[in-house]
Amino acid sequence: MTDSLDHSAKLSPQRHALIELLLKEKQTTAPQPASIQRWSDTQPAPASFAQQRLWFLDQLAPGDTTYNIFNLITCTGQLDLRALRASLNEIIRRHEPLRTLFVFANQLLSQRVVPNLEMELPLVDLSELPYSDQSDLVERLADEEAHRPFDLSSGPLIRGNLIRLTAEEHVFMLTIHHIICDAWSMIIFMQEVEQLYKAFSTGQPSPLPDLTIQYKDFAAWQQSWLRAKGAESHLAYWKQQLSNAPSFFQLPGHYARPSMRTFRGASQKLTALSLLSEPLMALSQREGVTLFMILLAAFQVLLSRYTGRNDIIVGAPVAGRTRGELEGLIGLFVNMLVMRTRIDPDITFRDLLQQVRATCLEALAHQDLPFEKIVEELHPERSGGRTPLVQVTFVFQNIARTSTPTSDLILRHGKLGRSQARFDLTLLIEQQDRTLTGSLEYNQELFDGKIIAQIAESFQILLAAIVEDPEQNISTLPLLTHAEHQQLIVDWNTTQVKYPTASCVHELIEAQVRQSPDAIAAICEEQRLTYQALDYRANQLAHDLRQRGIGTEDRVGLFMEPSLEIIVGMFGILKAGAAYVPVDPVYPPARIQCIFHDAQISVVLTQMHLKDKLSDLSIPLVCLDSKQEAVELFHARTSSSHVSPENLMYILFTSGSTGQPKGVAIEHRNYLNYLYGVLHRLAISPGLDFATVSTFSADLGTMNIFCSLCTGGQLHLVTPERIFDPNLLADYFQRHPIDVMKIVPSHFESLLTANQLSSVVPHQRLVFAGEVCHWETVNKVHQMTPGTIMQNHYGPTETAVSALSYLVPPEPIAQTTRTVPLGKPLGNVQAYVLDAHMLPVPVGAPGELYLGGPGLARGYFNYPGLTAERFVPNPFSRTLGDRLYRTGDITCYHSDGNLEFLQRADQQVKIRGFRVELGEIEATLLQHSSIRECTVDVQEDSRGEKHLVAYFIPRPSEGSSGESQDLASSYLRSFLKQRLPAYMLPTAFIQLEVMPLTPNGKVDRRALPHFTSKQIRDEKNFVAPRTSAEEQMEKIWAEMLGLDQVNVSANFFEVGGHSLLAIQIAARVEEAFGVNLPVRYIFDKPTIAELSEAVIDIIVETADEQKLSQILAEIEGRPQRGDLKDNDC
Repeated sequence: MTDSLDHSAKLSPQRHALIELLLKEKQTTAPQPASIQRWSDTQPAPASFAQQRLWFLDQLAPGDTTYNIFNLITCTGQLDLRALRASLNEIIRRHEPLRTLFVFANQLLSQRVVPNLEMELPLVDLSELPYSDQSDLVERLADEEAHRPFDLSSGPLIRGNLIRLTAEEHVFMLTIHHIICDAWSMIIFMQEVEQLYKAFSTGQPSPLPDLTIQYKDFAAWQQSWLRAKGAESHLAYWKQQLSNAPSFFQLPGHYARPSMRTFRGASQKLTALSLLSEPLMALSQREGVTLFMILLAAFQVLLSRYTGRNDIIVGAPVAGRTRGELEGLIGLFVNMLVMRTRIDPDITFRDLLQQVRATCLEALAHQDLPFEKIVEELHPERSGGRTPLVQVTFVFQNIARTSTPTSDLILRHGKLGRSQARFDLTLLIEQQDRTLTGSLEYNQELFDGKIIAQIAESFQILLAAIVEDPEQNISTLPLLTHAEHQQLIVDWNTTQVKYPTASCVHELIEAQVRQSPDAIAAICEEQRLTYQALDYRANQLAHDLRQRGIGTEDRVGLFMEPSLEIIVGMFGILKAGAAYVPVDPVYPPARIQCIFHDAQISVVLTQMHLKDKLSDLSIPLVCLDSKQEAVELFHARTSSSHVSPENLMYILFTSGSTGQPKGVAIEHRNYLNYLYGVLHRLAISPGLDFATVSTFSADLGTMNIFCSLCTGGQLHLVTPERIFDPNLLADYFQRHPIDVMKIVPSHFESLLTANQLSSVVPHQRLVFAGEVCHWETVNKVHQMTPGTIMQNHYGPTETAVSALSYLVPPEPIAQTTRTVPLGKPLGNVQAYVLDAHMLPVPVGAPGELYLGGPGLARGYFNYPGLTAERFVPNPFSRTLGDRLYRTGDITCYHSDGNLEFLQRADQQVKIRGFRVELGEIEATLLQHSSIRECTVDVQEDSRGEKHLVAYFIPRPSEGSSGESQDLASSYLRSFLKQRLPAYMLPTAFIQLEVMPLTPNGKVDRRALPHFTSKQIRDEKNFVAPRTSAEEQMEKIWAEMLGLDQVNVSANFFEVGGHSLLAIQIAARVEEAFGVNLPVRYIFDKPTIAELSEAVIDIIVETADEQKLSQILAEIEGRPQRGDLKDNDC
């Protein structure tokens, strides 16, 4: 019998490393385990830790075949079937695990050894079939056999089948469950088959000596050793080594992880690895390390670059046979070593290699502790969708081919085409003599095969760079081929389109005035403006502004609610050649003053009812809805404003990390590139109806405004009352059919409580933007209104609204990404995903998104330093002065060229579509004289709702001997409320004694306590529900806010509520109380006490007296009375 596999223990890299460890006197000080004694047969032997894990997995997924070890062996030569059967049954007799079953009783799992078991080895004769039919049938039979489940309680857990192809060619299929066997055991099994077959086929007795111990003896010894103190030092090592280790591995840009593990696997070969064999061996000798260590270090670098993380865990299976008496046994001995490496990207690979070497030696010195025991002791985060601690493994096999010309029968191992993945990703390297081969085995449910092929290519490029110069810094080691670099930098950014950008935005509207003067331009409730009327009023305003000395580059404030006047204001300002600066009237006075001061506003356009909010400003005000001021405006005919595409169009203020909002200055040419690009991408025809459902102080709504007015459409200016009331909005859309709408996804989700759901969906185009969009949202639209065209748009304010767009497939599809992709660049836009050195990262790897093109803003108004920091020279352009904007968004490319958002690189977050710099909240909070230190974090409640949480350390109060003072949440919230908009107010304020820090001195956000109801409800002023109505209302609020209790006098918006959540609460109140509750009630009466009273008032107004008596008795718990008019209701 020749050509069998021999994984020699003497040649394993782990053995080499362990010998090296002993030579270097790095032995562990842990006591050596006692010798293994025979287990008494009077009682069942306990299962080993590894067996317990596999038994549990089998209970979790009965019938699963992931842990079937399948061998497909081709037998060439004259086969003695009797001798082969006898050989197999002798092995089964010798090794008890092959006759073992598992019994679970009294909360313990034990092994039961069956006294006698014989393998039948049935024979299937295919010799009469043609070769092509044989091949197909063998593959089908092998696939069926490999995926036939075992029953661990009734067995047997080993089976064999034989297929005859010709008189001298057979296929032997051997299947064993992993719970009684491992890879080393399979080598022993095949070696013994070889020796026994040779003896039995020639009439000789077995040449194998009897075994002195069995696997059950090892299992009992393992349990006893773990209970003794000998294992304590090993456990202490692993606890220290894995302290605060990442609990899971996640490659960005791949498929969403299922809630339960799946095992459909595939493999990608490392085709060029053999060419690197000799250089890698030479490097191994020069550096004094094993090949295993080099490949592990390189693999961890690869994972670090592809995940964007520097703390990398890889599992490395070891034989687990550290005692000589175990080497000849069949059983489940394999153990998993958790190799953790903290990678500093600025050190050389040579330095990292020594670090990995030390880690390997220490891990091998402590390998006796079972992996399952480590998991049990560390309590890592568990999930049905992933294995604990280790999801990525590295398997190095040293294979020696032996030739034993003592038999006429030759055995060759084959492989089954379909594989199963026990882990997310496995690097498998095999060494035969001086040649390396390898592959990446991966779970197809998690990873895109094209990106895995890219990762395999990157690994080989990385290895080639390492052997060429191990002194290179880890961060600069290459991962890309020339073709991949070309694709990322050139091919996917060939977006050049010639747009007619010689005009300005208002001139495009003027063209529509000339083309369709009598068409309706804008609608607000019952008010309408034709294009001619809009132009007339805008001309009047432009004249007035010019008379005030306002022209190009001047800034005019817009302080208005959605109305026809705000459109007249925007158009008139642009006609005058100036730039508009919109400010939301709901902002606190301090922020309003700050924006107008920073923008150096010349005049503010507002409305009569808002005028008092600006009384502290020393800036001229013009009320566009004042009849007196309208009469005083100049004649409608206007002259050229001499504005050019390079002039300022608007300034929008966004949250700033310094504590002050910063103004983004957009020129006409910036906006025109976006406008033409988005019109082309949306394929919008003239004359459509658009609806604005967002604030004018952000750029999200400008698409609706200018796409409408520049194409002769009708712009519907929806009032705030309707925007946040699903039924009112649906009612409006029923009476005014809308074709196009752009909206924040979470806002859209909140509208899905409307009575007429389909009415909130526009007829032609639904555009999501402003935050991450989830597949669940678009799938709901598919269900409600099949055929609706949806797009997801992305772009920071600094790139003139949007830079990327993604066309959602027309029908629900399997979710191949975690979230809806951001898409591809619009016309003339460039998008690069770069690392910290501004070098392109591979497809699937995370990097910061940089955007370029004519849509880039001029910069931050009056902040040249910040502008230079965020708008940087474009290293990929030959045009002098070309810039890129650093978005701060971590993204990755998919293999189809679409980009996916992963996370922020800084402290900026999106809260319900609003851009929030956590640093601005922190800086504002530090302005309070009683705050010594603070940080702000984002946390999610049980419903996945995001909340801002402020952590602070107060200053010691005067005369308190250093003791800190207690600060009420309501006090701090009131302080911030005067300075920040509502969407930036923290839900909870948590007082700390010490701010948790990482070893490098930064705030350890993982150590910050999660907010609770206690931090929100302000114990000092807490008022519990006093009536049944308040109790019922409080339950609704608590559930929707994710709190245990809510103060009935607490303001809804100060305990985590927001406009979108108000919509959901209104729907719940309507359901619970049987009343029609407009959402505005929650804004007008934002406490439980006030809202409960309002609900009762509605009931009183709408119900007849008898029904009212019953309702009040149920809600208020009062006795029914005959005459309601005499009662205090």
